[in-house]
Amino acid sequence: MAAIPDSHAPHHFSRKLFSSFQAGNAIFHVMRRMPLSIFPVWMHSSSGKFSPAFLAAFMFGLMSPCMSLAQGGPESTADMGEWNSEDMSVNDRPSGRFQRPPSFSAGVQYVFQPATDLDTAGDFQTHRAGINLVKRLRLSGKDQLALSFDYIWNSYSWDSGASNLGADPWSSVHFIGLGASYRRVLNENWTFFVIPNVRLAGEPDADAGDAIMGGGIFGATYRVNDRLSIGPGFGLMTQLEDDPALFPVLFVQWQFAEEWSVGTTGGSGAALGPGLLLQWTPDNKPFRASLNANFEQLRFRLDSRAPQANGIGQDQAVQLGGSLHWTPTPAVDFSAMAGVKLGGDISIEDAQGNEWRSENYGPAPYIGIEARFNF
Repeated sequence: MAAIPDSHAPHHFSRKLFSSFQAGNAIFHVMRRMPLSIFPVWMHSSSGKFSPAFLAAFMFGLMSPCMSLAQGGPESTADMGEWNSEDMSVNDRPSGRFQRPPSFSAGVQYVFQPATDLDTAGDFQTHRAGINLVKRLRLSGKDQLALSFDYIWNSYSWDSGASNLGADPWSSVHFIGLGASYRRVLNENWTFFVIPNVRLAGEPDADAGDAIMGGGIFGATYRVNDRLSIGPGFGLMTQLEDDPALFPVLFVQWQFAEEWSVGTTGGSGAALGPGLLLQWTPDNKPFRASLNANFEQLRFRLDSRAPQANGIGQDQAVQLGGSLHWTPTPAVDFSAMAGVKLGGDISIEDAQGNEWRSENYGPAPYIGIEARFNF
């Protein structure tokens, strides 16, 4: 098949892209020197260290130098498929079945896990709330870029009793992520993509410089036909007090029936880790449903008051869940989700990454709601 012709790329595009990366690098170096407690958590009652104004200034500083990239090339009318930037992965679903994603979207979420027994003694429960902002830019007829900001607040309540973890291992944990997803259409069959990201994860008073992780995913997808896209990739991620992880990635999107599709995902809804997503999308209906299976691993820096001062906390499990979505207009999407975590494990490591204590926990049900607004 014939390749999609190149659009004329202006010389100033490279300078704009380089300037945007310079701005992002400057923000990164400022972030790593700050304690996590300066970031805004309006739902967290603390000692007044949090400033909601900081988030607005931070997001404006991040997004504004990149807005000019949209002028790098003309808007193309060619259908490039849906680009699922909420989970920062490429989603080559068949054209005609899905609308082009909005240029900007904002989502809010709440997930509750009721009291769950620990193996040794006691139990714990969690509340999770978060926001997600995505800005999509079409740089040219063949190039797309998405910028993503995520903030998640996880609150843990413990009734540990004689648990190995102690009375109160940690209470609130903050996850802050900046991501980008660059996608280039090489021809009618092949698409190349790069998905870099940087994350901070820790308790409010943890040093951000010791709580930062980063890396990226690189790969390509091949469009077999209008219903199937598949492709290989690999990821490289740094980890807290551990060797960088190098791992293979397989991207699959398959519409195996008129209203059904299945594919890999980087996380969606209540699931924050990689997995599989089965979707039912009826034609001309304002609702859809999905089932997911994901592996979630939350790894974060503890503060100086933890059982292991400045150590590492980790909460991991396999998640099985489902979601119901209602989309009354293209601008709004509401969803309700429920599921269960299996094979859960909570562990504490010292500041050098050596495991100190760990606890398994039984099946943990969860429920949640989410709203997304598209502009």
